[in-house]
Amino acid sequence: MESTALQNMDNKTMLERIEAARFPQALKPEEKRMLAMVAITYGFDPLMGEITIYQGRPYVSIDGRYRKAQETGIFNGITSRPATKQEREEWQIPDGDYFVKSTVEIRGGGHFEGWGRVFKAETVGGQGFKPVEKNPQRMAEKRADAQALRKAFHINLPSLEERGTPDDEDVDIHTGEIIESKAKVIDTKQAEKDIAELFGDGKPAPKPEPSIDMDWLKESLEKINWADAGKRLREHFKVSGKTVSEMVGKLTAEQQKEFAKEVEDRLAMS
Repeated sequence: MESTALQNMDNKTMLERIEAARFPQALKPEEKRMLAMVAITYGFDPLMGEITIYQGRPYVSIDGRYRKAQETGIFNGITSRPATKQEREEWQIPDGDYFVKSTVEIRGGGHFEGWGRVFKAETVGGQGFKPVEKNPQRMAEKRADAQALRKAFHINLPSLEERGTPDDEDVDIHTGEIIESKAKVIDTKQAEKDIAELFGDGKPAPKPEPSIDMDWLKESLEKINWADAGKRLREHFKVSGKTVSEMVGKLTAEQQKEFAKEVEDRLAMS
């Protein structure tokens, strides 16, 4: 699903999408509402695992960053490779750690570099089922990709793949051990207060009154005989519905104004 469609969702629809995902059982109600807010704001899809909440913080996955980059229209690709011996020495990377460099190319010749590291301590002592234990090289690559993509297409959210790394700001950079930060423990009462201000105690925010007079719209469409109006709404505004009025009701105020202007222009030419 494209970002526009996700950002046009109301809170209730996004919460339903979150409930359909595989992870929501572990989230508190206030965290689900927070996730809905962030998903709508940035246009990420929680159902497809593009964004989640962990310990009260929103994290975007590498798949979400890949899609966002592709949507820009200036993304020319990303390449990655293991760091050279000289690079490992320059960065003081010890044996046993995985270290990867990724480069994002954008239209016009620009490029952005990122480095991804998996500590040796992350790959031992577990049950072998975590991605970082099963394929540490790939996880290092994902972390490098995430860093490069974040530089090229700035989205102010931490990366899920970097959870538990120095870039997540709660890890000892020498040992790789996670440091529990009291500052990052979610304040549940404050979160509920913030969400209440945005969503009215977690209830779906009231839908704004439509800026288009539906009677006028119906008469105008009949007058200009615009049979493909529904197709225009689906393709241009990325909304769905059985009728034109239903689709128009899902548009934002600005989108309704844009569509009304298009109808007016067609009326003037008829």
